Amino acid sequence: MRWVVFLIIFFTLSQRVGAQGFTSDSIRHFRLEFTFGGGSIASYDNFGSPLPYSGITLPVGGAVEYVTPTVRHSLELTSITSLANAAPLHNQYSSEIEYAFEDLRYRFSHYLRDIGTTGIQVSIGGEWENSLFARAYDYSGDFSSGSGSGEASSSLAAAADLSYQLGDDHLFRVSLSLPIVAVVLRPAYGYVNGDASFFQVPFDVRIEPIGVMWSWRFGLDYDYILSKYLVLGLHYHELYYKYPFFIWKGIGAESDALLNLAWRFDL
Repeated sequence: MRWVVFLIIFFTLSQRVGAQGFTSDSIRHFRLEFTFGGGSIASYDNFGSPLPYSGITLPVGGAVEYVTPTVRHSLELTSITSLANAAPLHNQYSSEIEYAFEDLRYRFSHYLRDIGTTGIQVSIGGEWENSLFARAYDYSGDFSSGSGSGEASSSLAAAADLSYQLGDDHLFRVSLSLPIVAVVLRPAYGYVNGDASFFQVPFDVRIEPIGVMWSWRFGLDYDYILSKYLVLGLHYHELYYKYPFFIWKGIGAESDALLNLAWRFDL
């Protein structure tokens, strides 16, 4: 099995000679990506606890991209759970939270213009982001005393990218998205009298526009052409949100530094 993997890698890397680099983005193509790395996550939920919690993560994820000379479509998934690839969250008194964080987003960007003769390209578009941050609070250390809380959201955001290509093989990108409106769900207070229910758990639902809620996502990306078929990336991303919900306030922040390996194939 190891020889098969070695031969696949050798064949792929041997295609380096003759690869056209990012100039071949004039060809419509797909990219399948796998990402892993390290990061941190934090939460403040005044119903779950009056204290903020934070912890270290080892996020994993993947993406599917469709790229044309002027348009880029991307569907990305990031997954973090304290029972698999992260430590529990802790507050200043070492109380723990077991949690799961899932983020699925679709991003669309369209080339707009170059900035003078700098070679920097401006793209604008939008993003549809869906996230879930579920938490189990352990007040006693053995879960004999605790509670559950969390929030889920689906938001529509305006997005913009600045990209710069250095030579044929190096691409740098700065990205920013700012949600305009979000649908926010959280467990009903006391788990009674919710607006809706899921598996008999009552939830409150609210539509929150920008100004009521605040959220943003920021990214710094570097991609390098390894071969005709492989792209290696180093990515740094930050996500922040603040959702007020009557007397409840939920704040979440997640950041990560990721290694990205993408397989590229033309149509």
